[in-house]
Amino acid sequence: MKRNPSQYTIFQKRIRRWFKAHQRDLPWRKTRNPYQITVSEFMLQQTQVDRVIPKYRSFLHTFPNWATLANAPLHSVFKEWSGLGYNRRAKHLHQLAQIVQQEWNGVLPKSISQLQQLPGIGPYTARAIAVFAFGAHEAPRDTNIERVTRRYFYGERAVLKTTLEDAAQNALPARDAYWWNHALMDFGALVCTARRPSCMTCPLRSTCKAAPHFLRGNSATVSKRPQESFGRSLRQLRGLLVKELVQLGPQQRNQLIHAVLRQTTQNKERILRALQDLTQEGIVRAKGGIVEIA
Repeated sequence: MKRNPSQYTIFQKRIRRWFKAHQRDLPWRKTRNPYQITVSEFMLQQTQVDRVIPKYRSFLHTFPNWATLANAPLHSVFKEWSGLGYNRRAKHLHQLAQIVQQEWNGVLPKSISQLQQLPGIGPYTARAIAVFAFGAHEAPRDTNIERVTRRYFYGERAVLKTTLEDAAQNALPARDAYWWNHALMDFGALVCTARRPSCMTCPLRSTCKAAPHFLRGNSATVSKRPQESFGRSLRQLRGLLVKELVQLGPQQRNQLIHAVLRQTTQNKERILRALQDLTQEGIVRAKGGIVEIA
């Protein structure tokens, strides 16, 4: 996309003005501590902010730094993580803490390339940590940032990933990427939402390419496939199994497996599949006929 300076200037001014009045008060925005920022980024992956806030505070109380987390047994990490789902994130965070302690002397590396080599850190998380912990001048490709950028500059049409990345980078102000990225995230979470954007009250509506589409009464285009209901998903079953294994002693764990084997064929297959997945991911292991946290 050919850069239009006035287009970006309007975008920046209106987002900043909105953010000053409506920014969210989130605990991880009150610190630049790399450990605390990393914990928040891991928890926020695929989990709503309201669910993360109490777990974030509790987790930091139990594991206040890299050393305490690295030295903790994995089952205690899972116990503290319980309720967030996606236990693989907790395992990766635990592995990350151990690597930081053993290979980086307790100091998280600053470069995006080094961060991406660590467990559980992909392109977005690496850039988010670099921005929010180390002040890097980057535009992380968060889903809210991506949605706001795509709609404002391109409307509801399909756009290449590289084009969106260029647009987000071009929209980045010359200074203060930290607060700019928080502003875009809040705007996407509160105004330019995935399904029902608030175009009637949006400060960008007069220059946004997508606003006419929504103001005519059209619905949002949601590219993600609908997920299986969490209440019936294998993911929930995996989470429940980890929660049980964390709380039970060895003898009780053995009883749990025997109870599984007495289930109906359909239930047994689902539970055994969940245990197999957890074993392949290194979250649980079979030892002497007893299944336990790895």
